Amino acid sequence: MGTWGVNSFDNDVAMDWAAEASLGGRDALSAALEAALEADELDADLMAQALAAAEVVASALGRPHDAEAARIAGNLGASPSEAQALAEAAGHVIMRATGPASELRQLWEDAGPEEFGAWIASLTSLRARLSGEEAGSAQPAAAVEVDLAEALVLEVRALKADIAVLRQELADGLRQIRRDILGGRA
Repeated sequence: MGTWGVNSFDNDVAMDWAAEASLGGRDALSAALEAALEADELDADLMAQALAAAEVVASALGRPHDAEAARIAGNLGASPSEAQALAEAAGHVIMRATGPASELRQLWEDAGPEEFGAWIASLTSLRARLSGEEAGSAQPAAAVEVDLAEALVLEVRALKADIAVLRQELADGLRQIRRDILGGRA
């Protein structure tokens, strides 16, 4: 990723998406959100595009973060009713972007705790604007933390299942080695 910052349009990928979205019209919003929600691998570019789309949805709802998102929302002609229909999907995109499987999250974690915290704060603000809550309320931050905790619990459960399978395969492999070495005397 080239230039990047904590806000949704502070990176080259989002700006490139915005230029392409202007050609694709309103369908570009739902396409970017759906792609991120349906993806098996949460690639950083895919998530950056989806977060930019979520920012445009918030702007179309009348709650822009910056002039760029408002300009793009205007160019796409997204009405508040269309944006409201996409707001829930945009909220889910934020959950996926901040989850443990997200490459974008991993990049922000690698940038350091201060940068990661600023990015989470930016997404908390976006989530609040999507839901219509006041930006200063504690609820959106708590919701993001709950979503992160739930994602981590699911990840831990998956890891435990993988470990159980590996243990069984190891035990089976050791039994086979014993049979091979001892020539069936085990």
